[in-house]
Amino acid sequence: MKLYKEIWKIPDPWNGLRTVFMASSAFRITGSLASGAKSNKARTWPDIAKKTSVAHFVYSSVGGAERNTGIAPWETKWEIEKHVRKLGLPATIFRPTGFMEIYHMLELEVGLLIGRFLDPVRPDKTYQSIATDDIGAFVALAFDRPKEFIGMELEIAGSELTPRQTADIFSRVMGKPVKYGRLPMLAARILLGKDFHAMFRWLNRDGFQANIPELRRKYPEIHLHSLEEWLREDGWDQRGLRFRAPKE
Repeated sequence: MKLYKEIWKIPDPWNGLRTVFMASSAFRITGSLASGAKSNKARTWPDIAKKTSVAHFVYSSVGGAERNTGIAPWETKWEIEKHVRKLGLPATIFRPTGFMEIYHMLELEVGLLIGRFLDPVRPDKTYQSIATDDIGAFVALAFDRPKEFIGMELEIAGSELTPRQTADIFSRVMGKPVKYGRLPMLAARILLGKDFHAMFRWLNRDGFQANIPELRRKYPEIHLHSLEEWLREDGWDQRGLRFRAPKE
């Protein structure tokens, strides 16, 4: 077996592939991203897709990437989008909103399970999210219907809720009270780092803009999960009943 340190040296890395789906992480949970290095590495994949004449390239970017968010990792995704367009790839770009799976971040999940939902998002501001399975459903649909989707850029979400509405849904699913509290932005900066701080500042100012009713109308074959549906499928009703807060 031969190992290659540079992907360009791999003989025909995508030989025979006709369709490619690319996704990259928006954040590391700790620390900040070196967006320039990330962008350069990520550009390799569209370059290879162009070199190997891939018929359909689907990229999962992020909601708001095209709207000058000022969030370094999201600006990196925007640079990748522009590179894909510059290459002239037959491409579809999906821009998912926040992942519902974010509630599995340890500190957030533990807080929810003991009845506390701390969120830097304003109590009157809605936040859109989507289940990752639903992103996969859109990707599969795009590959099934390339004529419809090539050239498309689409922001996608399945849920839109204020933080208080989110806490109410967790309460209902877990069968016990979950109270919303506003996490101060300074605390978000200290605890989560500068990229998350920039993200919450943007969410409070602008936020995601997926047209959820239109997505449901136009793509009925995709079951876009509401947050409550996702929580129940993910077992939060049972998890809430089993969890016991640690003794102080």
